[in-house]
Amino acid sequence: MTHESHSFDVVIVGAGPAGSSLGTRLAQAGFSVALLDARSFPRSKPCGDAISPGATPLLQELGAWDPLLRETDQAALLEGWRIRSHGGAWTEAGFTRTAMDTPPAGLAVDRRILDAVLLERARTAGAKIFERTRVFARHGGDRRCDAVVARGPRGEASIYRARMFVGADGLRSRMARLFGPMRCGRNPRLAFVSRYVGVETAGPWGELRLSEEGVLGYAPIASNACNVTLVVPMSSAARIEGDVAGFVRRRIDRYEANPLIAGGELLRDVEVTGPFEIAPTRRTVPGGLLVGDAAGYFDPLTGQGIHRALYGAKLAARTIEASLTHPEAESEALWAYEQALDAWLGPSRRLQRMIDGVVSRRSLMEPATRILRGRAALASRLVDATGDRLPAGDVLQPTRWLAALASRAPRVEIERPYDAHA
Repeated sequence: MTHESHSFDVVIVGAGPAGSSLGTRLAQAGFSVALLDARSFPRSKPCGDAISPGATPLLQELGAWDPLLRETDQAALLEGWRIRSHGGAWTEAGFTRTAMDTPPAGLAVDRRILDAVLLERARTAGAKIFERTRVFARHGGDRRCDAVVARGPRGEASIYRARMFVGADGLRSRMARLFGPMRCGRNPRLAFVSRYVGVETAGPWGELRLSEEGVLGYAPIASNACNVTLVVPMSSAARIEGDVAGFVRRRIDRYEANPLIAGGELLRDVEVTGPFEIAPTRRTVPGGLLVGDAAGYFDPLTGQGIHRALYGAKLAARTIEASLTHPEAESEALWAYEQALDAWLGPSRRLQRMIDGVVSRRSLMEPATRILRGRAALASRLVDATGDRLPAGDVLQPTRWLAALASRAPRVEIERPYDAHA
């Protein structure tokens, strides 16, 4: 069979936030870039729709922040999070205001809007977009990834050749499986995403409602729309009994969250994603690397996934530019990429697992809620770290914990946000 052949400097599989932002950076640097995605845009994506404030400077670098803010009827700023413990006690923590120009807020926006804006930035930069194009095999030698075979919108098979391949195709990455086996975590969970329209939103605050059965997250995504994401253990799937929407509504009732969606209608069908905590055994191969969720997903609670996609793409862009400019040093550049991912993600994962260990246990969460309610400095430090405005390693230092625990003073402004992007 004769296959049509395409050649580029870089082929990126997956045109979500990681793939599109990487494509923008590489095209702006002068490389020929192809973005392949199995779906067509705009397309829905099961997601909490919250973006941490640490992502703001990255969106600004890409030229995407202002277009997103112009979607004023379909996006909402988030100033912090309210958390309800298992027993019903509430605490809240706002993102610390800074003396810099970046807004002290996250953003909540439907993924149809976010992904379309980022993809348009890549297209404008010069990347070539191939929608409804699904990669299904590597082509050529086993040692180096130098070509893939993909099926296009009419079922035609094409070969895509490149000097570097990137897997940015999400949680169940096909490219990650072409690189090597996958491994699963010990606590598999599913997420059910509902978007309601015609509701009265609760201002610029997200909510997390906790129970022994999981977490319910809420974010306003417009003046009259919201996202409700239910995260449960996979063992709960047996209780769905073929009625996903009914299962979600019953859980919303258990969390006493019906007032949040009162008078509203489902914008579209409930979407399901998971299981989480899936990781590849190899994040790089000769001629290829993984980025975003494809490089390993862990279960953040507060909108960190988009930041990880955007910043991971920035790291990947540097790696690919170095590899293509100096091919003889590719192996060193890929090794440095692996080290940078570990150094950046390691503290965040430890902090996330620590938080998860507390919020999943009522015996720990109830006293933690009492402590946080009386110590604004500690609450602000935690929400700034999970919002990617402070390094997670800073929060994990015992001396920082002791200082924050000792302080009962109101939160104060910090001079500048954490710059993870230098």
